[in-house]
Amino acid sequence: MRLQLPYGFKTPSDIFKKLQRDANRLNTEINPDNIFSFIVTAHSLADWVKTAIGQDTSKMAELDELREEDVIRICRDIANASKHFELDLTRPEYKKHPVLAQAVIFVEPARFGTATFGTATFGGGVGVQTNNGQYYKLGELKDEVIRLYDEFLSRHGLA
Repeated sequence: MRLQLPYGFKTPSDIFKKLQRDANRLNTEINPDNIFSFIVTAHSLADWVKTAIGQDTSKMAELDELREEDVIRICRDIANASKHFELDLTRPEYKKHPVLAQAVIFVEPARFGTATFGTATFGGGVGVQTNNGQYYKLGELKDEVIRLYDEFLSRHGLA
């Protein structure tokens, strides 16, 4: 059964625009609400794309390649862990694309007296450590996710 969504999201482009808004909010303020919204939206967008491209095998192959990108896998891992409290490694998606995110790291902003000197720019911030030894700052992750989806959606007329 397909549930009707009357609140305005109908296409992958709608979800991508939401992802861009979420990214802009992270540029302004790094907090749990904004991180959760960006990560879950980034993960969900691949499902919206899958539905939009239907049975086109070449586009499905490209979507599969997109899902193999480290930053997309990281979003999947964190989104699923956030929504379900743990990762179910028996799911088919983890057999095809194993877990990559190892830890989400949050560093408190540096403080001198009572002044706060920027979460992301002065010794604080959020990042992800991966199983393959990579470390992604939240800003790098966000920018790469936006870039990858923008290229994919534009290439397939879904932007």
